[in-house]
Amino acid sequence: MERHGIEAFHFSKLSFSETVKIMAETKNFIYIVGASVFYLLFLSKEVFVLEINPAVNNSWANMFGMDRLCQFSVMISQNIQATSTPEFAKVAHDSDVFFDSDLKTQITNLLVDSKTISNPL
Repeated sequence: MERHGIEAFHFSKLSFSETVKIMAETKNFIYIVGASVFYLLFLSKEVFVLEINPAVNNSWANMFGMDRLCQFSVMISQNIQATSTPEFAKVAHDSDVFFDSDLKTQITNLLVDSKTISNPL
């Protein structure tokens, strides 16, 4: 992933200042619906964002108007399964979305769109 300039972060392991610095440098941001919507506050308006929702559109960004802070889109994924961890094994949660061809297409489109707009012919 690194050779493509793609990095995954566990923001809970970073300090607040590290998080703000990373978000200020971000060009594209992909996240699963939920509390990560908070990070949209630290993005430039030009950043392309893909929010992944399991099963239905319950976008917090849409609900709170934060979708207007960036180049925002939502993907609804039907590809969810409950995890094997005992405390969550019986119910699928937001974070149980699995990478599939639909998600790959959405991510590819996001990256192509952002590159096309930032590097017009």
